[in-house]
Amino acid sequence: MPEDKLIVLKDLDFELERGEFVSIVGESGVGKSTFLHLVGFLDEPSKGEIILKGIDYKMLSNPEKAAIRASTIGFVFQFHHLLPEFTALENLIIPGLISGKNGRGTTKRAKMFLRVFGILNKADHYPGQLSGGEAQRISLARALMNKPQLLLADEPTGNLDEKNSEVFMDYLEQLRNNEDITVIFATHNMELAKRAERILNLKDGHFSEIEDKLNEKFV
Repeated sequence: MPEDKLIVLKDLDFELERGEFVSIVGESGVGKSTFLHLVGFLDEPSKGEIILKGIDYKMLSNPEKAAIRASTIGFVFQFHHLLPEFTALENLIIPGLISGKNGRGTTKRAKMFLRVFGILNKADHYPGQLSGGEAQRISLARALMNKPQLLLADEPTGNLDEKNSEVFMDYLEQLRNNEDITVIFATHNMELAKRAERILNLKDGHFSEIEDKLNEKFV
């Protein structure tokens, strides 16, 4: 007998305007990561349409999807995924070099982020020598190195304490304004979610908008 299909998202209709800051909340396992992976062209939907900047996902080849991810989309995850054999500065430079950008300009931008994040003195440190908060700030900077128009953040504060979570969100808001990017931020923390302009609750495969930010719970 065929295995039953696991349907994670269904009847989901979502539109995002450029410059918006949207948070997605919901219990663990409801599909927040799956949604971000679909939006970021990392996964392919079994049905439906994904259109980014007027481009239909289904019309793209794998190389074209990879090119869009590299030039248009930045990712930040719960785990920083920094390359352990490279320093903090080198971890920031690598995405730019892979994209063929000028080495001198890429290094200048990387040092700018380290300075903005208050960790320029950690430029020569390896990931294993950084605190969790420092590593996650570098992860955020790395996601912004190629000047993406869309930033997808998947539980990026999940491994941080309350203080570092707030610091991370401060930087995210600041960079969202300075870098002119659109942000989708998935979290299970309602207090952090409230810092976004829109809060969407994901449940039973579809979104409902939370309009009362004083409400501290999602169901």
